[in-house]
Amino acid sequence: MEFVQSFCTHVKGSFTGRPFLLDAWQAEIVREAFGRKTLLGKRRYKHIWIEAPRKSGKTTFAAAIAVYMLLVDNESDAEAYIFGPSASRARLCMNIMKMMIDNDEDMRSVCAVRANQIHYKDSSIALGSASVMSISGSNVSFAVLDDVQEIISKEGYETLVACSAAREEPLFLYLAAAGGGCSFASEMHEYAVGVATGNILDQAWLVRIFAADPKDDWTDPEVWKKAHPGLGRSISQRFVREQCLRALHNPGYIELFRRIYLNVWTDQIGAWLDMGSWDQCAFELDEHKFAGRTCRIGLDLSTTTDLTALVVVFREVNDGYTIFSLPFCPGETIRKRTQVDRVDYELWRDQGFLVATEGNVVDYSVVRDTIERLCEAYDVREVAYDQWGSSMLISQLIERGIRCTPVNQDASTMSRPVDELERVLREGTLRHDGNPVLRWCASNVILARTASGFAKPSKRRSRDRIDLIISALMAISRFVASPDISTGGDCTSA
Repeated sequence: MEFVQSFCTHVKGSFTGRPFLLDAWQAEIVREAFGRKTLLGKRRYKHIWIEAPRKSGKTTFAAAIAVYMLLVDNESDAEAYIFGPSASRARLCMNIMKMMIDNDEDMRSVCAVRANQIHYKDSSIALGSASVMSISGSNVSFAVLDDVQEIISKEGYETLVACSAAREEPLFLYLAAAGGGCSFASEMHEYAVGVATGNILDQAWLVRIFAADPKDDWTDPEVWKKAHPGLGRSISQRFVREQCLRALHNPGYIELFRRIYLNVWTDQIGAWLDMGSWDQCAFELDEHKFAGRTCRIGLDLSTTTDLTALVVVFREVNDGYTIFSLPFCPGETIRKRTQVDRVDYELWRDQGFLVATEGNVVDYSVVRDTIERLCEAYDVREVAYDQWGSSMLISQLIERGIRCTPVNQDASTMSRPVDELERVLREGTLRHDGNPVLRWCASNVILARTASGFAKPSKRRSRDRIDLIISALMAISRFVASPDISTGGDCTSA
């Protein structure tokens, strides 16, 4: 700590040129990481996981530690690397190191600074490739992994760790911020959380995580202070407040705000819907209490990989919606789908949330019979459907006297139901059945927006299946087009 504060300086902003005085959270990490020893006098920790929101000063802090590791650490013939999700991102940390060295006459006189490397005696630190697998065969003593949530793959990580096997005191410094979706980085995050909470006993890991609890009130300035160690120093509270106000007026921005500024891991990076708000709209709904009520059905038929998605939507007197979901998939493909999509289709089937039909394709006769049953139970005004691939089933429904209406999938058509779903989610007037398959689809949706401001769900951009949300939006689009349909009840009575 004394070395860092005596020789390293700030290199950006209003503190440029001033000594790099560690904040309290940084000083605590340095004392623990370098002060804690084994009985043999070696460093206890080989892995330091620092997880904090963006703009908390992690990269500058890491650069100072890297300077120390290059010039002061006792590792002979040290071989160190800095990694990032891209060469330009990794170079940010390297450039801060270079400027710190250049700002101090003593360090400048003993270090040889190159474009992608810095040398001191027999030791060096180099700019690593975005692919850590490219260093296979190296003898790594120290590594900085900046924005680790974006660069780590399991194979690459294991390669990196294996390259340190010959070192007595290797050190890996992970700089992480909240990400989203299923990835090896999220597995690393969960491992770090396990160490931090004591559920995993791994004395080689030092973990410090600064984040809001997912259940915290994200609009509360006290929560901001808890989650962001750089608040008021590397990022102003005024700026965070402005972003909070933006999220309050734009529900699609809430998850992004929570992820970037409060370090809360989300279901999907760039996801449209705030899943905290979504979960608050889940209810145990009794479908029998809706008997005879007016509703519309949304139907999105499957390709070889998608779900066949059937959704029943009721309009409520409070200007909200109630949604029941009925996903279908081929029974013979469930095991493969579980492996590919990394969600438990078998559990969903066994719990009754997913209908598995016989064979390796969805049996549309089961879907047809289900729609006919729904028409007997409710006042189904129409089936809103995507024309693609649905002609045979739709023809059969029409022959049975069921009104079917095609819904275009372009942004100009889907933008209004997108706005409607955002509205009811924001107002808390959405009710859905809590089906985990529906939730999964909701968490996967990413919107595509046109230059004119229209929006629609993008199957290409979304990470996984979104079919049930597409069906819900198609049904809602028909309510938007014909708002005079009687609601016939209140969802809160269900």
